[in-house]
Amino acid sequence: MAVLVRKCGGKIKTGMRQRDAAIMIGAEGATTVVAKNEKLVLPGVSDNVAKDYPVAYRQIVELLKPEHGDVVIIGTAKTKEKAEYGALAAALTLLED
Repeated sequence: MAVLVRKCGGKIKTGMRQRDAAIMIGAEGATTVVAKNEKLVLPGVSDNVAKDYPVAYRQIVELLKPEHGDVVIIGTAKTKEKAEYGALAAALTLLED
């Protein structure tokens, strides 16, 4: 389950806060991806998702169409419902500030 949050990329440091929020709601985790200058970045992991994770890159771009400054949060869990709740809880951390 993935959530697109527009124009919040500047609020992402490492993505740990988002991961922790997802875990606290019952998900197994969350992966935070930031759109920067026509690239997708995994903070602390990859400065170029297209190069390092081409399949994931294509899926994110085709389905969500992120623009510069957007954030994509992918919730992970054993059930779709928990993954969705995790992604939403992680996204809410960006809207709190």
